[in-house]
Amino acid sequence: MDESSFAGLIRRCGDSKDLSRAHELYSRLRRSCERHSTYLANLCAHMYGKCGSAKDARRVFDEIQEPNVFSWTILMQAYAANGHLEQVENAFHTMPERDTAAWNTMIKAYASRGRIREARRIFDLMPHKNVISWTAMLTAHAKRGEMEQAQELFDKMPHKNTVTWNALLTGYATSGHLDECVWIFAAMPGRDAVSWNAMILAFAQQGQLDRAKSTFDAMPNPDLISYSILLAAFAQKAQLQRAIELFKLIHRPNLVCWTSMVTAYARAGDLLSARNIFDKIPRKDPVCWNVMISAYVEAGSLHAARALLHEMPNPNAVTWTAMLVAYGNAGHLEEARNAFEMVRDGNTVTWNAMISAYARHGHLDEAKILFATLPESDKNVVSWNAMLQAYADNRELDGAEHIFWAMPEHNVVSWTAMVTANAKCGRLERADSVFGAMPERSLVSWNAMMESYSDSAGQGSKTLELFRELELVGLEPNDLSFMSLLNACSHGGLSEQGLSYFGRLKASSSVERSSLSPSREHYCCMVDMLGRSGRLRDAEELVESMPFEPGVVEWGSLLGACKTYSDVDRASRAVENIVELDPGNRAANSALTLLSNVYAAAGRIREAEAVQTRLRSRTRVRSDGNS
Repeated sequence: MDESSFAGLIRRCGDSKDLSRAHELYSRLRRSCERHSTYLANLCAHMYGKCGSAKDARRVFDEIQEPNVFSWTILMQAYAANGHLEQVENAFHTMPERDTAAWNTMIKAYASRGRIREARRIFDLMPHKNVISWTAMLTAHAKRGEMEQAQELFDKMPHKNTVTWNALLTGYATSGHLDECVWIFAAMPGRDAVSWNAMILAFAQQGQLDRAKSTFDAMPNPDLISYSILLAAFAQKAQLQRAIELFKLIHRPNLVCWTSMVTAYARAGDLLSARNIFDKIPRKDPVCWNVMISAYVEAGSLHAARALLHEMPNPNAVTWTAMLVAYGNAGHLEEARNAFEMVRDGNTVTWNAMISAYARHGHLDEAKILFATLPESDKNVVSWNAMLQAYADNRELDGAEHIFWAMPEHNVVSWTAMVTANAKCGRLERADSVFGAMPERSLVSWNAMMESYSDSAGQGSKTLELFRELELVGLEPNDLSFMSLLNACSHGGLSEQGLSYFGRLKASSSVERSSLSPSREHYCCMVDMLGRSGRLRDAEELVESMPFEPGVVEWGSLLGACKTYSDVDRASRAVENIVELDPGNRAANSALTLLSNVYAAAGRIREAEAVQTRLRSRTRVRSDGNS
């Protein structure tokens, strides 16, 4: 076989990353007359690097009689591709001469390990820079979100190619700078698939899915990555129908596409379909397993999550952390601790989840011990926030303030926890002061402050004022925002405003692709609000017209209002519904007792006695059944 044909085999083997085939080809090369060809030996070293074996790449290099500058650079690339930074440095400093590719490899090696200063030092020392050098340094800054430095390099570059423009565009896209993305995309002298995909991603990350879809539609030849980005965006926003339609257009879905469909169904609350998709996936990776387990966890289906965990071949840290959260949410702290022990070493995320689980269920001392045990070098802002929230949840204001001021840095979560801590301890003015002092506020911060006021008597108008401010700063209220709003209207006697806001919430649910829709909790709050204001007919009609099967809570809320306003007939209907829903338990008996009192208060003694007789009969039957 001639050298050109052999070179083709070696290149194809490297692309396939087939290590056993690589060994076979190199053995053939050593037996052949071309064994002294430095060109083929260099290709073999490069092949081994791509197949994940830096050790074999080094073995090939050592057998080259007179390694040239390409040999050294290929060795560096093999080490860099497999994470051996120290060996990359050694080769760089040992090689007798360096070409631009060697310098570029060193820059990329440092950048891939997050050592941006060393990468920049090498870049500044380069005797001759080419477009690859500039682009490598620009990409290093962009991947760290350092877009000011990336833009500065871009502006200084003597020559730019499409890869350079894409590096800057992708950096802005992943950093959330949509306006800059739009400008760069429009200014690009030429675009390829990477350019279009970066723009789709930029719109998707900002929640502008219509613009993401229109960009996708305008793309000359969408590739599988294009489909994957848009599909994942639809899935994350629970836009199930759009996800289904897009998925049908994909000729050969990859694992990312399949996993996105699992997410889409799960986010839409259809766990059965999510599981059906999951079961159809031919080759599942850990990400896919974790998405399905997390879907069960988020839905509170602990039994299903646990069953799937036992089926998973090799649960990883993400899996065990998801299970820890599930056990913690369910109050199974012993099982949560067992999951924690599976991956406690070197996983700060799991430590934070365990601290939160203890705190949520009132085990503040255990949370303190765990936080104190976590090495200082491993504590991040999330760890501190978990402990801060632990004090807040347990109304330990002094402890919360101590942790807050001891934190090396604060973020919006830290400040929001302090708002919550003060509000839970009844210090509403202090909570408002902390809220006002926040350097930045998220929707969660606004919701926390609104909830604090909505739970306090006489503060309904303040909640409405905060809601208006929230919208003025450009934030979109979510279901929790409306929950605080309706709760404030209910407790503040602001029924007209409450009806107006509820009407707006219902209207949002009919808007195409809106993620807002009234939940059972919203309807229950409205029933309570109408009942408090004496609008019992409207309250009953709302219970009967809600898009869910009315439950004991809704009918019970109406019954309480009927007692307040002595509406005997409507109280009787509410009770019959409660008895039908809960025929043998405490709720039905409590409802009957309340109905008897309503009849008695209205002077309808005969009906009151009849209800009492019915209640005694139910109690006797239940007692006989238990004996």
